Amino acid sequence: MASDGSRCLRCGEQFDYDDGACPNCGWSSAEFRSRGRYNLARPGTGEWGED
Repeated sequence: MASDGSRCLRCGEQFDYDDGACPNCGWSSAEFRSRGRYNLARPGTGEWGED
């Protein structure tokens, strides 16, 4: 997904997202993405088709 030089969204440590979890704090980009729309998908947030 990301190239070398990406930073952890939790602690800011530089690491390659393709390597898995951040070696400093354990944050995982794959887990972050798996929560759907980065865990922002909530009812009533203006999605198309909502009245």
